[in-house]
Amino acid sequence: MPERGFAPGYFLDNLPGTQLGPPAGGVMRFRARVEVGTPACVTVPESGYRDLEFKVNVAGVLGTDLVPPGAADNTDLAITQVAGNCQEADIELTTTASPVTMALNGSGQATWTQQVTVSNLSTGVTAGTATQVPVDFGHYSLAFSETRTPLTCSSTPAGLCPASLVVGVLLDNGAGFRFAETLPSLPPGASVTFSQTNTITRTSCWGDDEALINLKGVAPPDAALFDPNYNPTMTSPPDFTPGVNPFFGNNGLQTVATVTGLTPCPGGGGSTDLQLIKTGPYASAADAASGGR
Repeated sequence: MPERGFAPGYFLDNLPGTQLGPPAGGVMRFRARVEVGTPACVTVPESGYRDLEFKVNVAGVLGTDLVPPGAADNTDLAITQVAGNCQEADIELTTTASPVTMALNGSGQATWTQQVTVSNLSTGVTAGTATQVPVDFGHYSLAFSETRTPLTCSSTPAGLCPASLVVGVLLDNGAGFRFAETLPSLPPGASVTFSQTNTITRTSCWGDDEALINLKGVAPPDAALFDPNYNPTMTSPPDFTPGVNPFFGNNGLQTVATVTGLTPCPGGGGSTDLQLIKTGPYASAADAASGGR
């Protein structure tokens, strides 16, 4: 049976096994057919050739072999080369709010759009088509109630969007939205863009005259291809961190949208530090009134 893939160790070890040589001497020949495909590449991209080594070792009956077993005449090595280019797919996810800063109108409302784009930035001879790329994105806020239009999707070239934009909806309520699906295919230079328009409404006073909406998304690399920018140690920053914050290399992104025009709660903006001090118990109400003095 053909051995598929480069198994660890000697994948043709002990084939065909122990054989008895002809008593009068002679020649034995063995043949193994090896099928190989294009080398896979999940580390640094390589091009050119991979070496396949075929090593044969024989040993005669102890005391009858004129030359001790070893490289002298009992071992032979043949090397053949497999041509191929290791492929890569640089998967990038971006998520943006439009506008990035908005003000509530006189009715305490504002409308904005979240856009998420997943791209295969690789081009050229080593670029490969990523398959089964998981995509997970969404947004939420603490200061507003929100309604939204259905999620839409477009791609370049056409035909790369998920079959359904409903099945992948994991969260859809007044606080936020989350969507997770798998892109079946993302060829070199291709991109898929998701878009959704949201209307926020102020529901009560807030601790400041502005508040943030947190946007986040991630698209891990194709496990079968090399992603030159993927960095698993570059983790996501805390939610509501200002600025544009990529993570996992360029496979994830966290950012915020700023909303102004909120009504601060009585006492002014900013946070309020409440402190509770417990004293007592006291022997009587009079002692409590005097503070125990």
